[in-house]
Amino acid sequence: MATRVSRKDLAERWGVKRQAVDKLVRDGKLKPDKSGMIDLASADAVRAAMNPNIVAKEAEARALGGQRSDQQDVQHPMVKARLAREVLSTRIKDLEFRKLTGELISRAEVKGALFEVGRTVQQTLRTWPARLSGEIAAMKGLSDREFYAAAEAIFDRETKKIVSDLTKALERIAATDKAA
Repeated sequence: MATRVSRKDLAERWGVKRQAVDKLVRDGKLKPDKSGMIDLASADAVRAAMNPNIVAKEAEARALGGQRSDQQDVQHPMVKARLAREVLSTRIKDLEFRKLTGELISRAEVKGALFEVGRTVQQTLRTWPARLSGEIAAMKGLSDREFYAAAEAIFDRETKKIVSDLTKALERIAATDKAA
C-alpha cells in the first residue's frame, strides 16, 4: 500500500523547511498527485539519491539552528550570540553615519542649546512687569474702554518682542552650531 504525505509532513519527516520540499517539487524531483500528496516511498528514494553532503549539511543546520518547522524559534546559543553581535554592529554603524551627516548630535550639545533658549526666555519674562508697569500706570485717567484698548496694544507689542527675542536666540544658536 502506497503511503502519501503532504509537503509539510514530508518536510517534518526529513527535518527540513517546507521550502526545501517545494524546491524539489519545482525541480521535478518529487511528483505530487492531483491532490498535492507525495508518495512516501518515491520521496525517500529521492532523498537517498541526494548528495550525502547536502543531507549532512541539513542535519548539521538542524542541530545548530533548529531547522524543523516545529522548532523554528529554537537556536543554538552561538547562533544567537552572532546574530546579536551583527545587530549591534549594524546599529552602531547607523549611529556613526547619522552623526557624521549631522542628523545626530550629542546630548550635551542639546542641553547647552536648550539652556541658552531657556535663559533668554527667563530673562525676557522676568523683566516684563517692570517694563510695562510704568506704561500701565500712566493710563490712569483713561476710560475703561480706552484703558483696555491701550493695555491690549501694550501686551500685544511686548508679546511680539518676546517671540522676536526668542527667535533671535534660536537663530544665534543655529548659527554657532553651523559654524562649529
